[in-house]
Amino acid sequence: MRGHVKRRCPAPKPGQPKCAGKTCAHPYAFWLDQPRGEDGKRRQITRSGFMTKKEAERALAKALTDVGDGTFTKPDATTVAMHLRTWLAGLDRKPATIEAYRRVVDSHLIPALGRLRMQHLTPPQIKAAYRALQDDKGLSPSTVQLVHQVLSKALSDAVNDGLLAANPAAKVKAPARNTPEMHTWSREQASKFLRHVDGERLAAMWRLFLTAGMRRGEVAALRWQDVDFDRASLSVRQTGNFVGGVWTVGTPKGRKDASAKSRRLSLDAGTVEALRLHRTLQLQERMAWGGDWQDHGLVFVREDGSPLNPSTIGQQLTVRARQAELPHVRVHDLRHTYATLALEAGVHPKVVSERLGHANIGITLNLYSHVSEGMDRDAADRVAGLFT
Repeated sequence: MRGHVKRRCPAPKPGQPKCAGKTCAHPYAFWLDQPRGEDGKRRQITRSGFMTKKEAERALAKALTDVGDGTFTKPDATTVAMHLRTWLAGLDRKPATIEAYRRVVDSHLIPALGRLRMQHLTPPQIKAAYRALQDDKGLSPSTVQLVHQVLSKALSDAVNDGLLAANPAAKVKAPARNTPEMHTWSREQASKFLRHVDGERLAAMWRLFLTAGMRRGEVAALRWQDVDFDRASLSVRQTGNFVGGVWTVGTPKGRKDASAKSRRLSLDAGTVEALRLHRTLQLQERMAWGGDWQDHGLVFVREDGSPLNPSTIGQQLTVRARQAELPHVRVHDLRHTYATLALEAGVHPKVVSERLGHANIGITLNLYSHVSEGMDRDAADRVAGLFT
């Protein structure tokens, strides 16, 4: 395969005015010959915009090398915004994940980089965009880290599809993610909270958070068919959230698809009794609403049977914790509280890991290292006590 460099706009002759056009500002281009088509016509690829002949020659040499390596990509006018929208439309992920990516794309990536041609995108441009998101928009390092993950994935897929020769985001290091500080309640504080909400309409939900360690979306999507009163257990088969205002369910975190084995959790007698009472009260609500009742088969719903929005669960927790004069915690911190209290009570870390739905016990031990250190000290003292 051959190519050549040429000046697109002739140099002005002495005495003639200098051309102010875009071509003359970057007058050099290269032409890369391709094999003739089936019709026998000559085919060429052109790239322009080089200020000097040497710059164009270097670009041509690299293009020839890329052709030999099979990494050459044809010039394309696709912008970053165009690619991101096409990429989102074909993404095969959970609806909630796609919605989260869409918010990142629409709110941050397109305003910052969308106008640029994807093939012209450079690491310095990406770095500058990240700095602007932090300095000008005030985004946290964690949010910018998420922006980087989305952009990296989109550009990596472009490389796999032959649209890019390399991923420029791979050469950019995003700010380190800020890990939210873990806040947990003590046994006394958790007991005080359960006493405070006792008798409320969703009292069983709060008890389930603190005795089963389930995630917010898992509790919101729990169905009556997944509760086994006879065996005092439940199965975590789905998670739910509102995506674009529409209730959407998917597989829980840690499960690749719906066919994977569900997480089965044994329940204590108090939680089983709370769920039985909750079912009775729900049946009374259903009769009161009559034909207006929305039957989703869910355990925890609004008064009319419609799904609970997981985000409102956090708002309700804030209000009730304040009323009970307890420290503020997130809904996810109730999960941390359960794990911490279980480990401190002597429950084996492997059992805690399986109940939490962690991929492996290492995640549990790393996340709750402050508890496992105390368990390690207690183990040392107990063994030593055998010899005294």
